[in-house]
Amino acid sequence: MAEGKHFIPIYVVTGVLGLVFICGPFMVPKSESRGITRCCIMLTAFCMWLFWITIYVSQLNPLMGPRMENTTLAWMASKWGLDIKNKT
Repeated sequence: MAEGKHFIPIYVVTGVLGLVFICGPFMVPKSESRGITRCCIMLTAFCMWLFWITIYVSQLNPLMGPRMENTTLAWMASKWGLDIKNKT
């Protein structure tokens, strides 16, 4: 990915969920439970953003790579036409 391109999804998702957080409570009709409904909308938008940003950032720099058996790696190398016997 080109330098700085990984920030675009962060800005877009933050903007969309920010709009839900700010504009969502104003769309609640008047009722007895208007306050709790507004609170639920704002908490839902924030929790969705927090979950999404945690997963997105953790995928930028994973702690572990895929784990494969040596036989799997040898099969992949043979299918790709790589000679693994002469590699050091």
